Amino acid sequence: MSLFVAVVPPDDAIDDLADRVQGTRRDPATSALLWQPASRWHVTMAFLGDPDDEFDDIVGSQMDGVAATMPMPMLHVAGSGRFGRQILWAGLAGLSAADDALLADLARVVHSRLANAGLQLERRHWHPHLTLARSRGADTRPAAALLQNYVGPAWSVTALLTIRSTGGPQPTHTVVHTSHVPRLTSPADGPDG
Repeated sequence: MSLFVAVVPPDDAIDDLADRVQGTRRDPATSALLWQPASRWHVTMAFLGDPDDEFDDIVGSQMDGVAATMPMPMLHVAGSGRFGRQILWAGLAGLSAADDALLADLARVVHSRLANAGLQLERRHWHPHLTLARSRGADTRPAAALLQNYVGPAWSVTALLTIRSTGGPQPTHTVVHTSHVPRLTSPADGPDG
């Protein structure tokens, strides 16, 4: 089992990407890839390894603080790439340079809050992405080329999810805590907004 903090795009963004991925999967050059189901697509903000269940509440509490105080970026899934030959991913980008900076700040604050709470975090360069497929020997380059120009619909982060993952032949992701971002209202929304 492992624990991580993630952002999940909304259903319309997942559906749009799934449509594009479905077309990519039909290409014979991508047939040997092990495609991840859309239900497991997420952007890992911080990976904590395998801490005891008692840490779920600590992580959730820290993420509640982040969600309540951080401005959230406008994002879209855009482009694709590879980690080595084995991992195919779709990228995540802000709609502007300011949104890219907010996304980087969000990742930095998530890591900082968890580290300051005494949690051990995986130390690797953070690159915002959704893992789409894995490969055991097949080349992910053709799929990455087919998806490189993809640009999905815009969306804003509405929650930080604390997720427990169980490995094995049929891995599962269980949300153990949801840290909702407060909805901003404008004067035009009124009390019934």
